[in-house]
Amino acid sequence: MKKLYAGLFLGMVLSFVTTLSAGKVCAQAISSKPAVEVANAPSMGPGDAPVTIVEFSDFECPFCKKFHDQTLTKILEKYHGKIRFAYKHFPLHEVHPHAMNAAKASSCAYFLGEENGFFKYYNILFDRMNEWRKDESKFVAYAQELGMDGTPFLGCTKSPATERWVNNDIEEGKKLGVEKVPTCFVNANKVTGAQPFELFVKMIDEELNKP
Repeated sequence: MKKLYAGLFLGMVLSFVTTLSAGKVCAQAISSKPAVEVANAPSMGPGDAPVTIVEFSDFECPFCKKFHDQTLTKILEKYHGKIRFAYKHFPLHEVHPHAMNAAKASSCAYFLGEENGFFKYYNILFDRMNEWRKDESKFVAYAQELGMDGTPFLGCTKSPATERWVNNDIEEGKKLGVEKVPTCFVNANKVTGAQPFELFVKMIDEELNKP
């Protein structure tokens, strides 16, 4: 279900279109900060799940790709129906020159795509990283591949509102102490780096077993 704020943002983007026609993997760190707000973020899994995992990530980061390929898929399979997974943008554009544009493109897939359009696009970006890093025109091609209209999608990627959306995630991440990617929050527990599946299993099980 599209969130209210997402719907308002989509209206801004459509209006705009009409008008214009990583660094080293770090050790685990535990945080005492509260769980991250995910009401408006792209997410999958039950809204009332006892465990929420929030990933702050960068589509051009090789360690984020490692987490996506080797860990997240196993987590989603093992804990299907028991966790909610949400995504937040944290492109390190100083070292990854295409990361911000990838973040904006995926945001447009969230606003303009069908249900789960964001995560379909998310998978494509990680699976084809070597392709779009050489040719950013692929961003529109991927959207069209998923059934989106290329013209409004392109307009959305160029909208200042889309960049503000991404920057809001970045600012939120900084307030939560995010410095490197991937950084995940398992409820209130912060995990930095592409940590192994077994670590997440231990943390998730601890959360599920809390009274």
